[in-house]
Amino acid sequence: MVPILIYFFTRQRVKQVEFSTLRFFAGVSRTLVRRKKIHEMILLAMRVIACALLAMAFSRPFFAPKDPREAGMVHADVGRVIVADLSGSMARGDGPVALRKLAQEAVAEMKGNAAVGMVGFDLTPTVLVAPTKDLGAAAKSAGELTPGEGGTDLAAAIKKADELLQNVKSPKKEIVCISDLHRSAWERFSGDWKLSPGVKLVIKPVTIRAAGSVRIIAADCPQSVVADPSPRMISVKLANSSADQVKTPVKLVLGEKEIETREVAIPAGGQAAVRFRQVFAKPGDNPGKIIVGDQSEGRFYFNVRVIPKIRILILNGPTANSQGLFFLKMALAPAEDSPFLVATSPAGSATLAQIEQASVVILADVPSVPTAIHSALANVLNRGGGLLMMPGKGVQAEAFNNGLGQLAPAKLRRIMPASEGRREGSKAIIAKVDNEHPVFEMFQKPHYGDFSAVTFDQYWEVTDSQLCRVSLRLDDGRPMLLERPVGAGISMLMASPIDPAWNNLPKRAIFLPYLHQVMRYLSLRTERQTAWSVGQTLPVGVEFSLRDPAGQLQKQETWTARQSGFHTLIDKDGKDAFIYAVNPDPAEAQTATVDPRQIVAALEREAGASENAGAASASLGLFGKEIWAWVTGMLVILALGELFVANRTMEQ
Repeated sequence: MVPILIYFFTRQRVKQVEFSTLRFFAGVSRTLVRRKKIHEMILLAMRVIACALLAMAFSRPFFAPKDPREAGMVHADVGRVIVADLSGSMARGDGPVALRKLAQEAVAEMKGNAAVGMVGFDLTPTVLVAPTKDLGAAAKSAGELTPGEGGTDLAAAIKKADELLQNVKSPKKEIVCISDLHRSAWERFSGDWKLSPGVKLVIKPVTIRAAGSVRIIAADCPQSVVADPSPRMISVKLANSSADQVKTPVKLVLGEKEIETREVAIPAGGQAAVRFRQVFAKPGDNPGKIIVGDQSEGRFYFNVRVIPKIRILILNGPTANSQGLFFLKMALAPAEDSPFLVATSPAGSATLAQIEQASVVILADVPSVPTAIHSALANVLNRGGGLLMMPGKGVQAEAFNNGLGQLAPAKLRRIMPASEGRREGSKAIIAKVDNEHPVFEMFQKPHYGDFSAVTFDQYWEVTDSQLCRVSLRLDDGRPMLLERPVGAGISMLMASPIDPAWNNLPKRAIFLPYLHQVMRYLSLRTERQTAWSVGQTLPVGVEFSLRDPAGQLQKQETWTARQSGFHTLIDKDGKDAFIYAVNPDPAEAQTATVDPRQIVAALEREAGASENAGAASASLGLFGKEIWAWVTGMLVILALGELFVANRTMEQ
């Protein structure tokens, strides 16, 4: 703009004087004037461009190639994110005080042009303060850190801090992690990522002087049971971290009633298991707790959901053995006090309402089902119910595989006589039982039954069983009882029907407890989960609200539990509908720790990675210098050109 103004104010103004003798040169004069104006415009443009290039040269310290990702970044000499462990283990003893002190010191160390952020974590990391130069805000947050009762995921918190540092433009970046470094907190790290190049990890371990020496490190209790007079086991494992033997009372409380108290002696540095046996007869929720001594943290909450009756529907095929059906019904409902409500129907004429009401459906020698029945059976599995298939002589393998193959654990190949591959007259027997399976756990005890006495004259050979769990195998290695999850439920196939022509199972004493165990196993998924941990998200739903242990009413479709105790679902009429028992993660009571050097070695990149990043940055700076070399050269050439054009203009 300046060269243009100078031009207009200082240009030569020619006064026109007409001479009669020069009239014939008027045309020539106009041509010269026009040419001179063109030269002057070119000269003006060159001077404007020269001034622009000169301005660019002077602004060089402020003109550099920029990364578009730098928008919104915090520029500082040092960038630091403090990662504070707020899990349940940090809440014991002097843990909260030590945590706040170390966090405040980590903020106070930052001086001058520094940016600080804060991340608190248990199972999930939470950004408490985004990276900022307002050190007062960071210090205030550090002074308010309060551990809760959740579990710990150390790697997830450090990864979140690394992500925050990507918003800080600084030559020095570091993460300061403050934690008691429980080994369980590090076990969740899968080893699939590392810190960004140039980020340094500093770990400040916290040593906690715990107020109590006895802790619950494990607990076990059934979540759902079928109503019967059998007692159920509730157990806790206690650990003593002190150097002396500790004697402590352990109480079982059901509802508001104290059921039993035991005095337990735990050796120094040792462990002890405490087991209670309790009959749960009240249908619905049975909330209770185990209290260790007078410690507020020595509590285990549980809710045993009692199912009054399991609804079972037996769908029989046209060739199903009538004697086998009789054995089935008599074993499941021998008397009125049976835990099962049993209904039977031919598979082709069953109603959708019958299937919808059932928790378990048994297909006794059913070759195929109509499309509507097939969809209803799929719905039973999707909502957590069970399906037990027992194909017999009326089933054709191809028709079964095409019609029920999507719901079955495996496909059928052919009926095998037991004499095939065995000595003449020999029968097949069960040779392998999966004793860890919930159905067969009870049969490990003496006098609870012997499967080796069950013999088979014939059975189905199955295929495509690679993804199945096989809990019973015959002596030739072929599967007898298979299962696989379908939807939220379990589909199970027994490769032999309840038919005296196929096996002697219904005539053995083990038949009734075996069948009852299978029905309970298949039906319990229809009940929702009662046991949860702090930090997990509880399902609430749109038609319910939730009352937390503090008595506060929460109206959300899901709710993240931050406090141990009973969380109660309230229906639209204001009545208690369901109880969630929420406990701290038992791993938080463990004392084993991980070496901080192991964490640093696993997460920090090697020095070469940082050097490569620096080389890339240097390359970017070199690219900028090359641009200025070109600008300087253009300015010199333009100055010479301007001198030449100016001389030509003056000569005209």
